[in-house]
Amino acid sequence: MKKLWTKGPAMIGMVFTLLAIVSLVEMFIYLMFPALLDDGTSFYEPEVDAWLCSLSVIMVSVSSMVFYAADAFLSAIKAIMKIDKIFNIVLTSIIIVGVLIGIWIITSYVRTYKTIIWFSYYFLLVCVFEIISIIRCVRQRPKEQPCSKV
Repeated sequence: MKKLWTKGPAMIGMVFTLLAIVSLVEMFIYLMFPALLDDGTSFYEPEVDAWLCSLSVIMVSVSSMVFYAADAFLSAIKAIMKIDKIFNIVLTSIIIVGVLIGIWIITSYVRTYKTIIWFSYYFLLVCVFEIISIIRCVRQRPKEQPCSKV
């Protein structure tokens, strides 16, 4: 349990990632199957709802980078302490680049090519490496010794 708390920010970031995935699926449903979510009102606009879902995906995913940055800080400390040095250096550098891309996305006009770059980097590198780091942390925990009978 001692080492597992260091992955707390990563786990909170993964919750934000799951929220982003749900919003992304909702966006695709609005775009691909607009009649599926039609509630019968006269002002139903699936394109506008899909656009709002895409904005929420961007905001939630960029917000999760705050927690991933905290995990990068903890991973940098682990790398300095020579605990799984190479993996922690790679994880820290991936997250730092992700934070920089996230800042680039939200500080200027949102364009299609920027969101494609952001989502491919976010979902394919950052999230995958965070999942691997959580799994590695759980596997490296010391096994509890059973109480011996005297």
